[in-house]
Amino acid sequence: MPTFDELNRHGTRCAGEVAMTPNNSFCGVGVAYGASIGGIRMLDGKITDRVEAEALSFNHDHIDIYSASWGPNDDGKTVEGPGRLAQAAILKGIRQGRNGKGAIYVWASGNGGLKDDDCDCDGYTDSVYTFSVSSAAEDGTFPWYGEKCASTLTSTYSTGSNNERMIMTTDIGNGCARDHSGTSASAPMAAGIIALALEANPSLTWRDVQHIAVWTAEPAPLLKNNDGWVKNAAGFYVNSRFGFGMMNALGFVTAAKDWINVPQQRICTTIFPTFTKRSISDTNGAIINFRTDGCEGQVNEINFLEHIQLVLDIAYPIRGHLSIFLVSPQGIRMLDGKITDRVEAEALSFNHDHIDIYSASWGPNDDGKTVEGPGRLAQAAILKGIRQGRNGKGAIYVWASGNGGLKDDDCDCDGYTDSVYTFSVSSAAEDGTFPWYGEKCASTLTSTYSTGSNNERMIMTTDIGNGCARDHSGTSASAPMAAGIIALALEANPSLTWRDVQHIAVWTAEPAPLLKNNDGWVKNAAGFYVNSRFGFGMMNALGFVTAAKDWINVPQQRICTTIFPTFTKRSISDTNGAIINFRTDGCEGQVNEINFLEHIQLVLDIAYPIRGHLSIFLVSPQGTRTQLLKVRREDKSPAGFRHWPFMSVHTWAESPKGLWQLEVDDKSGRTRGISGLINNITLIIYGTTEQPAHYKEPRGYDMHYNEVTDHRRSVDSHLNLWLERAKRMVDDKELQRPERVDYVLRYLDTVNQRRKRSTLQQYTISEFVSR
Repeated sequence: MPTFDELNRHGTRCAGEVAMTPNNSFCGVGVAYGASIGGIRMLDGKITDRVEAEALSFNHDHIDIYSASWGPNDDGKTVEGPGRLAQAAILKGIRQGRNGKGAIYVWASGNGGLKDDDCDCDGYTDSVYTFSVSSAAEDGTFPWYGEKCASTLTSTYSTGSNNERMIMTTDIGNGCARDHSGTSASAPMAAGIIALALEANPSLTWRDVQHIAVWTAEPAPLLKNNDGWVKNAAGFYVNSRFGFGMMNALGFVTAAKDWINVPQQRICTTIFPTFTKRSISDTNGAIINFRTDGCEGQVNEINFLEHIQLVLDIAYPIRGHLSIFLVSPQGIRMLDGKITDRVEAEALSFNHDHIDIYSASWGPNDDGKTVEGPGRLAQAAILKGIRQGRNGKGAIYVWASGNGGLKDDDCDCDGYTDSVYTFSVSSAAEDGTFPWYGEKCASTLTSTYSTGSNNERMIMTTDIGNGCARDHSGTSASAPMAAGIIALALEANPSLTWRDVQHIAVWTAEPAPLLKNNDGWVKNAAGFYVNSRFGFGMMNALGFVTAAKDWINVPQQRICTTIFPTFTKRSISDTNGAIINFRTDGCEGQVNEINFLEHIQLVLDIAYPIRGHLSIFLVSPQGTRTQLLKVRREDKSPAGFRHWPFMSVHTWAESPKGLWQLEVDDKSGRTRGISGLINNITLIIYGTTEQPAHYKEPRGYDMHYNEVTDHRRSVDSHLNLWLERAKRMVDDKELQRPERVDYVLRYLDTVNQRRKRSTLQQYTISEFVSR
């Protein structure tokens, strides 16, 4: 223990919280009363980097826990951390202390609350290697002296207002203090709990101790009276005032007993050599987006975060005016900067071991003239998700079909939603019509409700700043609605593959709400209603999830490619189109034979001076005619189509075998004497050799799905109920006649008032009195 003089009061009090002796009728009992204490005297003279280093490395072969209730001035203006020697001392303790398991450095987060201090500016408690502890008052509020920071791990009780009790502990001169307070009292309490845990399991590393704190801290006593709580993407409650919550001594020690050491620490540093300086002022801040791959594929790859350090170099005239926030990438942020193939690939392959459904409401410009799809890296990322995601069952990529309707855009020219591997979703207005922004294409699988005209309601959802948006719209709103339904289905049956999900959509979608107000519906040869505006119909959430529960996985996907080596180029012009007939046997007799279609891709190489003038139809061997491209008035490009894969789901479940017919025309209605060539075609079909189990029964439709029935009673039926009640009152022999008459009068008055708008006759009391 320190020498007994006034300057050592602080250390004596902190030590008492940990190790006060029990059963001596004096003062109180320490949290870890059997612990051995070593006092390090350092606050009674000039504090230098060397003095701190000596204290922090003192006898680290024997000291397991260093409890520090000191640091820079809590004056609200100091930015200071350990010097070079002190940093080296802490690192030495981490690497060599406790026989290589690491010394535990417990640190008080600071008492500068009255000065609006911020412990993010205290490099001791803001260190990766320290266990930062804050305080909570006994009523669960944040004390007046407390400091907020992102480095705080956990909290223990200490003093609050002047009316609340303080911490009792030992004092100098064999005294007993009843006024120990602040985070100076919280840190040694945490140190005592950690000492108990190390006694229960001496093999814990310094990082195990931090993990146990995060795993067992309890936010419950602090949730009610304090804002600022968030639940991070990994499911942990955290708050800059209290860290992950109150230390739970029993939970902490219980967890420690059977704790399995956490894996080796990895450190990944990302620098930005091309970073461009950004200006900030008192009127304009800065938002800077940056990326890391977590050192993916390297020995120091990180998939599960512990600490992050953001090292900043900022020049600003008044440092204290600055506010800094950092947003993690668990929600994949990609539309706020330059979009590259690499950026898309990183988003589409992000954490595919844990993410089941990727919902994408983005794509090429909806300008009616763009023909664009995922690049090489993005394609590879989607294919990786399909093959490896969800433990080989395939990630689900839900994609909005696009909002280019006003520009006569066509989602057949959008290679994201036109992909075999994406679940393409369109929109329907609440009155069952096709919205003004909607795009038609043969790749759309299904639809959900979204906005229609300006008079119709929009989608209500969450908004930034804890807000509630009432104007979410477009297919951007439809895709996440579909993703939610799919999430319910995966919860009901996690064994569904990505293709099962598409099959269930086709099998359960309901066209009924959309048949009346929209043309273009056809019934394909396999008995499925389909439309280039809506796919196979409205998603039926109940039907989708119900079907998912007992779903039998569809047979293995087969892919059959038919090329035409003797294909002769065909000319087209603004006066003469081309009809091309070609055959496929569906790879009959081969391992990849297809008898039941899912997707077809017709890969076309067409040269034409004005691409947007072209219209393309495909007719299946069983007679289903599908439009693969409509005229796009904004598309004046002379680029034509270079090996562009037009994808369709309209022939779902049909047989591919036989004669197909391709129709290509200039449907612009203008004669300019222009011409072009169809240079080549390739047919790629996807499906199964065996019949999927659910095909053994015909596809059924609910032609009353989403039909609204008004079950409300008419005015007259309500009035008849009133009359019946009045008659029963007249017949009630137990009532005296004045009461009976009074009741009847009141009921008949009500009836007659309402009957002024009714076709039924008025009634008078005489009808009843006469009885």
